[in-house]
Parts: sequence; structure tokens; C-alpha cells
Amino acid sequence: MKVKKIIQNDSFVLKLPAGSVIHLKDGTQIPLNEIPKDAQELWESGYYGFALKKGCEPLFEHYTKARLQKLIDIRKPLGYDDEMKILNTLLKNVDKPAKEKTTTEKPV
Repeated sequence: MKVKKIIQNDSFVLKLPAGSVIHLKDGTQIPLNEIPKDAQELWESGYYGFALKKGCEPLFEHYTKARLQKLIDIRKPLGYDDEMKILNTLLKNVDKPAKEKTTTEKPV
């Protein structure tokens, strides 16, 4: 049985097979043997090949409610339920002081 290699970093997980290639509009090709440095930019543009994972919250500390809502609108059609839970929690907490914020992680 072939084991699927999971490619991820602190914030994103690859939703495509390792070795897949992103073809950008300008003709650039990015092989996905790791999460690329511009993953957040690609993700925010609606690219389906990456999804958020628990622990990504620091990326969005300074995002406004409007920006988070726009990301939810862009990402929702992709159907990544875990990602929507993270984004909705971030949206709910955007105006709360740091110690009042809830997290998507369960206590240990």
C-alpha cells in the first residue's frame, strides 16, 4: 500500500498530491514538493490547493472584520469545513481583547 505524503507547514496543508504543479496566469509553474513561500497570497486569492490548519491564527491577528469576511466568501465554495471553522472563529474574535479570544484548539 502506498503511503500518501502530507505536505504542510505551521499554517497550511497541501490538499493535492505531492509533486503537483501550480500553473500561474503569467506562465510560471510552481512544483508542490513543499508549501511555497507565497502560499498565503495564493490561498487568499482562492487557490484550492492549500487549506488552513490549526495554529494558523497568528497570520490573521491584524485582519479586519471586512477582510476576514471577504476571505470567508472566497474560500467557502471550496468546501473545506475545518478551514471555515477557523475563519469563523477568527471573525467572531476580531474585536475581542487577546485574553477573551476563543481558539479553535481544544484544551489539553
